[in-house]
Amino acid sequence: MITLEIPKPWITQCRKFAEASVDSSQSTWRVNREKAITDIFTGKMGEVGAFIHLCELGQLPTPPDFTVYTARNKSFDADLFMGNYRVHCKTQSAESMEKYGVSWILQYGAKRCDPLFKRRDQDDLFMGMSLNGQEVTIHLRTRVNDLFEWEAVGLPTLKWLEQTKRAVYFDAIEKAPKSVRWVPIK
Repeated sequence: MITLEIPKPWITQCRKFAEASVDSSQSTWRVNREKAITDIFTGKMGEVGAFIHLCELGQLPTPPDFTVYTARNKSFDADLFMGNYRVHCKTQSAESMEKYGVSWILQYGAKRCDPLFKRRDQDDLFMGMSLNGQEVTIHLRTRVNDLFEWEAVGLPTLKWLEQTKRAVYFDAIEKAPKSVRWVPIK
């Protein structure tokens, strides 16, 4: 695992992005605005952590996208791009990790389905992270194909999510060789 402390300017930008995203989509987040802000903030902080990590490796990924999209224009494609690589970032809060173990949720429904279930190749990378305060911990940097090969993708723990989500379970791929869990970046 690799833990990075996210610099304050990035944290501020992630917070503003999360608030603006919720405010721009009146109907989507009516039920629990604060949870929605927290979820979006957590995801964006993970993207920033992945970006910093890849830069530290000497790579030049695209920076995280802070554009606020309408629900209709939201994409489920990769979060970062780096040469031929498409980097899919998923981040779990410390609270969620305590409740459900180290895992990440993917869209899997008729209306919203992560493209990784339909098309993927050796250039699709998955970075699984967690957020605790200002620190992002990277648990995994692997090829998406390996998640499926090691049967790390399954039904979510919560029954009510089974129709619309799938989960990536770290404990399933944790048994894979280090070269699978920490794919080298060329």
